[in-house]
Amino acid sequence: MTGAPGELVLAEHRGPVLVFTFNRPARLNAWTDELEDRYVTLLDAAEDDPDVRAVVVESMASHLKKRLPDFPFLPVRSSDVPV
Repeated sequence: MTGAPGELVLAEHRGPVLVFTFNRPARLNAWTDELEDRYVTLLDAAEDDPDVRAVVVESMASHLKKRLPDFPFLPVRSSDVPV
């Protein structure tokens, strides 16, 4: 993974896939001007890299594991889904 440990967006090559990881878990990965600048810079570099075939964006979301029980999944009846 490229980027310093305190970097707002990390980048890691996984074969032809470039994975960006938002790295602000203490702030729930809130979007900032600095994060946007880093993200756009990495995205521009990926566009110029002939070895990159896809970009995946993920977040360090360890905080979500604690919150999942607060958001129960509701069943969906097939009659509720438009055809």
